This record gives sequence, structure tokens and C-alpha cells, in this order.
Amino acid sequence: MKKMIKYAAALVLLIASACESNDSTGQDKPYISKDYLQVAHQLQLSAEGKAAELRVEANGAWHVDISENWLAASPSDGSMSQTISILAGQNATGVERTAILKFTAGSAPVRTVTVAQPSLNIDVPEEKLLSVSPTTLEFEASGGEMYLSIRSNTNWVVSSSPDWCSLSAYSGTGNADIGVSVNANPIEEQRTGHIIIAGEGVNPITVDLVQKEKDPTSTQKEPDPNDNQTPS
Repeated sequence: MKKMIKYAAALVLLIASACESNDSTGQDKPYISKDYLQVAHQLQLSAEGKAAELRVEANGAWHVDISENWLAASPSDGSMSQTISILAGQNATGVERTAILKFTAGSAPVRTVTVAQPSLNIDVPEEKLLSVSPTTLEFEASGGEMYLSIRSNTNWVVSSSPDWCSLSAYSGTGNADIGVSVNANPIEEQRTGHIIIAGEGVNPITVDLVQKEKDPTSTQKEPDPNDNQTPS
């Protein structure tokens, strides 16, 4: 019985020694190399354009591509883990802008970072507007009054007009309807002229005036003194 116990103990020691020998060779636990890359998913920049830091965690060489030319990375290539700078100028576009950073490192999954930059608070001046209608007024030879409709968000002034017409207003601010009066044409020729309306920050507008010539047949006949005599 004792011999059997000794034999079993010896067998156990032999098996344990064989296992330790296999572990020491490393054949049962081979080492497998794997690329590693990790970055934050989002990054917020200031509207003034100050540099921001971004941490890159990697176990090898890496590279970053940038989707927009207003953004830069320093450095754009590296090896192992390090902190890089993300650079942008002032954002004076009036709206928030975004860009994508695309990081690659060997066989590691591609990592992307969304970079956002708000706009500076800029007061955008209102666009100045001036329109006049109609841009042509045609009067009969006898004259009369017609109207111009001015639509504007700025100050305006009549900078030029013929001396044979008169206007109900020569300056104003914003919208207005002004009258244009013309006397009878005293000549037997058509006459023309221009009204020019100018405004602050806008191009001037020209209104053409046309008045028909005097009708020679409309001239009144001088009264005959004999017409007033009473019959005898």
C-alpha cells in the first residue's frame, strides 16, 4: 500500500514539472500585437480662435486629416500618446462652423473628432434699399399730376428735376408717395426730362419724364369785336 502511495506522488510531481516546462517556453501563451488609438469625440473652440488641446492615446504612429481649411492641427503626425494643439482663427462669419478631424493609426479603428467654433457677436448692418415706381411718367400736353411710389429703409432726396415740373416732396425717410405736377407744354415739341432720386448707401434712381407737344390746332382764336355788336 505504501509503495502505491509513493508511486502516485511521484507521478503527480512529474506532471507538474512538465507543465512548468511548457509555461517557461511561452508556447501556450503567445503574445499578439495590436494597434491602439483613442481620442475625444468632440472639441469646442472659442469664437476668438484660441488654440485648444486634444489628447491622443496611441501605441504607435498616427496621422490626422482635417476636413476644413480654416482649422489646423499641430502636429498632424505623431508617434505614441501625446497632446496636440488644434488651431483656428477668429470666426467672423456670423454663424457657427464645424470641421471633422480624422485620426488613423495602423490597423486601429478610425477615430473622428467633431470640432465646433461659434461666431463672434457681430452686428451685421441692415442692407440699404431704395426703389421707385414707375420709372417713366408720360404727361399730356395740357399737363397734370402723377405720382411716384418710393419704397426705402433709408434717407432719400430728389437731387435733380426739370424746372418745368414740381414735386410734393423733395426728401424723406422710408416709404413715401410723392406727386409730380407738370404745367401745359407751351411749345409745339415734345419735351423730356429726368428726376433723380438718391439715397444713403444705395445707387440713385432715374425717373424719365415725357410730355407731349402742344397741339397747334388748340390755339384759341382771337375774339372778333364785331361779335359783341348788337343788331340794329
